[in-house]
Amino acid sequence: MLEIEEAIKDDIESIIEEMKELAMEPSKEIQVRYNDVSIEVGATLLNMCCMYSTIKKHDIALRFAMRAILILEQIFKSEVQDIVPFELQEGGEMSPQQARLIQTISSSYHNAAAEMEHLG
Repeated sequence: MLEIEEAIKDDIESIIEEMKELAMEPSKEIQVRYNDVSIEVGATLLNMCCMYSTIKKHDIALRFAMRAILILEQIFKSEVQDIVPFELQEGGEMSPQQARLIQTISSSYHNAAAEMEHLG
């Protein structure tokens, strides 16, 4: 059982390292569009934050949370605010994409604050 846990841990750490390299590489510009895929990029970075926080690597977790915030805010500013301050659908409700974006940005800020608290 212990061997399986170690193998899983090694696999997860390998995947995390690859994701970290992709997400944190400053030379790569991430082109974002206001669609489900780009919002999911931010959500994935937020999940990486949670994974690192779980293994008590709060400095790395904070970087993932901040990267998620940067990407999601870029989506918000470039696509949503420039058009109209959140056009509401009939009945006065946000679209599912708008709701997902706001939810993910809010969660990113919450997680960043939690990681800052862990770091003192």
